[in-house]
Amino acid sequence: MLLLLVGQQAWAQGAGASKYKEAEAARKAKNMKEAIDLYDQAIKLEPINAKYWFRKGQTHLAMKDDANVDQAIKSFEKAVEYNPGLTSGYVMLYKIYANRKDANNAIRYLKLAYEKETDQSKKVKYKVLTAKYYLQQDKPNDALRELQDAKALSPNDLQVLLTEGDVQGALGNWSQALDSYNKAYTIARDAKLKDMQLAKYQVGVGLANYKLGKTAEYEKIYNELNASPTTRKAALRLARLAKGNQSSLPLRLATAYMSISEFDEAKKYANQAIQQGNNLAMGYQVLGYVHARAGENSLAISAFAKAAAEEKDPAKLNKIHSTMVMLQFKNGDYQPALTTANKILEKSPDNTKVMFTKALSEYKLGRYNDCIATVDKILTNPTIAKSGDVAKAKYHFLAGVAAKKANKLDRAKDAFTKAQFGSFKAAAKSELQALGAK
Repeated sequence: MLLLLVGQQAWAQGAGASKYKEAEAARKAKNMKEAIDLYDQAIKLEPINAKYWFRKGQTHLAMKDDANVDQAIKSFEKAVEYNPGLTSGYVMLYKIYANRKDANNAIRYLKLAYEKETDQSKKVKYKVLTAKYYLQQDKPNDALRELQDAKALSPNDLQVLLTEGDVQGALGNWSQALDSYNKAYTIARDAKLKDMQLAKYQVGVGLANYKLGKTAEYEKIYNELNASPTTRKAALRLARLAKGNQSSLPLRLATAYMSISEFDEAKKYANQAIQQGNNLAMGYQVLGYVHARAGENSLAISAFAKAAAEEKDPAKLNKIHSTMVMLQFKNGDYQPALTTANKILEKSPDNTKVMFTKALSEYKLGRYNDCIATVDKILTNPTIAKSGDVAKAKYHFLAGVAAKKANKLDRAKDAFTKAQFGSFKAAAKSELQALGAK
């Protein structure tokens, strides 16, 4: 810890420290191009400062396009060249190459992170990460080999044992998987982890029991998980894994590829799950998320609409509609957004976020009186009513512009007067002056 603090002080006190601090401020303000220019100035003053190179790499990576990702790679490579012990640099390189489906380089940098790391707990973490990556690549034997190194360092590590169970299950060795899951569960239980944390280990135990034909043990765990609202999702996951829900694997694959922005692969697996016909609501929902992440709002809305048509659970249906309404409004589909908002508010009348989207949709549709009425309803909500003037300013400002459009000038003046707080102060004052001029 002392060495780490000394290192941080050195970074802060070098010739490039002033430019580095300016770069950090620009990065935090999301001014990425300015930040990169300032990091370059700091690097010019201290060319071998690994921290400057690392932060520059992070900034390039945040810009996401291929050219900036290429620059991020070069920056992280410089960071680990000047500080070979900066294992976070190797991990960032692993993530980039994993995203690019370059398995050889991804594994290479994970192994370098492990080799250069001096903290034993982090070494274990890197081995587990390597094993999980091999498992994603459908290479369970390689994954198992990596876990042996992790077990040698920390045989009772929960993530080691849980991952070992997953790997043994992938190999079809369910007795060994059950042994690993049981050990993990026992340690987690004795550590008095909360129910939600403990549930993932119970899922492993339940699944292995089911695969071994021990249905009574499986049912006991399933019923225990299903009995509590906090672990009911874990029970559902266990049932899907155990009962051979054919859409489970494709949806997991779709989610994995979506998380690394590999949208074409994610769509392929989501559609595969839908074609198999199991849990169509979830299949269409995942497809909707993929389209939304890819910026394909119209396709996302269509997928969520199909998910809503298949979903029977009121709570889940409400969640689907809540996602839909935001996408519809963002896409300029104001009438459908209004329809969806009303469906949600039938079940959740106090959802002020949806009420505000409803009011905005009404405004966009030219239904100014309806917009004002919806805003007034929001302002009477107990939570909103108790909030400060700054929090309420956006509602008053919307009511003001709607009243102005409806030619209700006294109502508009009153609303703009109440909107003169926070970021709405200048605009509200300008509106008041314009109304006064009439």
